Amino acid sequence: MISKKNKHKLIAVLEHKNYQEVNDALFVFPDDIVMLSNILKISNRYGITVIPIGFGSSFKERSFSDRDIVFLSSQNLKNVEIDKNNSFAVLQAGCDWKKVFEGLAKEGMFFPLDTSELKTKRSAGGIFSSLKPDSAASNYFTGIEFLTSDGTLVKYGSMTLKNVAGYDLVKFMTGTFGCFGFVTSLTLRMLRTNKSFFRFEDVNDVCGKRTDLGEKGIYGSLKSILDPNSVFY
Repeated sequence: MISKKNKHKLIAVLEHKNYQEVNDALFVFPDDIVMLSNILKISNRYGITVIPIGFGSSFKERSFSDRDIVFLSSQNLKNVEIDKNNSFAVLQAGCDWKKVFEGLAKEGMFFPLDTSELKTKRSAGGIFSSLKPDSAASNYFTGIEFLTSDGTLVKYGSMTLKNVAGYDLVKFMTGTFGCFGFVTSLTLRMLRTNKSFFRFEDVNDVCGKRTDLGEKGIYGSLKSILDPNSVFY
């Protein structure tokens, strides 16, 4: 899946750690944003395709024989910041979604996704990247931080409901499976009750499968701006 030449370039940047070779595939597990950015810069420069993954629980092996590919994981990005007074949480993309929200529920903070039937380990970035944009839960994401294909860190949105400009891009990138950028953290508006008058959706019902977003219209425009060399698959 990846040429020996490009694999050695990436391993050199990683200082021979935080990666795993599986047959002819290379899986990389950076510890921080700087390392993630460096991997993307190398990939952008040498034409390496990047497939963002979390824990890989929703990834199904496919044939990419015509591509030079690296699988880039967020699973080491696990920081959580809580603003309990204003009911917001900031989760890095590699956080174990179910584990984090089980802990927050004990503190009286809830998010309108029912994960009781979730059987596999899912990351925060993975949930966001597969969440259907028309779901009610998607409205509770108010900020996003992501890396573009050239390694630039972009922060959009905030812990506020009034940042309409920021909210549009957050909503737009919901459910796009990382094909526009590598999500590093997310800002979420929390609820202070889990009573039934709030709409709690089953995570299995509102997280969909990858679809072709198309190369025309607004998705095509965003792709040309954020990922002109089509680094992200």
